[in-house]
Amino acid sequence: MALDRPGRPADVRRAIEAALPQLHAQGWCRIDVRVAAAGPLGAAFGAPWFGGTIGPDQVWSWALRHPWLAPARGSLDSVRTHLPGSRTARRLAGISPAVLPRTVATLAEDRYWLVRERRRSAPAATRAVIAAAPPGTVHHAESRYRTIRQALALVPADARAGTVLDVGSGSGRVLEVARRLGFATLSGIEHDPDLVASSRHRLGRAATIVQGDALAEPIDPAVATLFLNNPLQPEVLDRFAALLRRSLDQRDRPLVLLYLNAPTLDPFLAIGLRVVHAGPLFAALVHDPAPAP
Repeated sequence: MALDRPGRPADVRRAIEAALPQLHAQGWCRIDVRVAAAGPLGAAFGAPWFGGTIGPDQVWSWALRHPWLAPARGSLDSVRTHLPGSRTARRLAGISPAVLPRTVATLAEDRYWLVRERRRSAPAATRAVIAAAPPGTVHHAESRYRTIRQALALVPADARAGTVLDVGSGSGRVLEVARRLGFATLSGIEHDPDLVASSRHRLGRAATIVQGDALAEPIDPAVATLFLNNPLQPEVLDRFAALLRRSLDQRDRPLVLLYLNAPTLDPFLAIGLRVVHAGPLFAALVHDPAPAP
């Protein structure tokens, strides 16, 4: 949007924020404001806006409807829930034609790599007994290969020279893709011993897989990329974010957090990370080192 109205910077910001409820009601998901970094408007924006610098400008964004949250139920949802037949039929009825190409490509890539894996005869992993899982842990679910690749592709080349840590690493699928994309050091943490054995069989000496509780283990200061596929319940995310903040305090460094199926990003925003991508499949947040005095 173009900001050509006169007035004090704070008044301009208030005018924009007054329009947000109406934009939300009309279905808008996000608003971006681009201002000159050297101009007076740049100093007017701050939390809960998030922003970054692009050349001589600043871009400030406000997510009106977070894409990782469930959409509001509408008339189509009401009809879909009363469709006869199996749950699969109801799911098929809920697919929007606009996402069909992406869905087909995702399933095709999954099938391709699953065939490749069968040729390696990796042992099948079993699910952990729920009672044995650490409190706050979410049941293991494999990430889609295409989604993993798209998320990891956002990581800059220099960050790939550091360690990528997959929290809830499962059978090692994420780390396998990271290895193909040229990440230098691969590590994972997983509480299920069967999944740990499966990932170690798959990756061999290329990765370090630790069996343990992600809420009890410190985050290595060498970690430059953090991958999460919703491994933790929302009520314990504050504890994990605190571990990440402690790691960043120990060694201030650039860090990319890739979060699939995120229930909320608030704990990570609260420790100073900023959103650089928020899509329906995953969100990406970054930490930039503090400028040298």
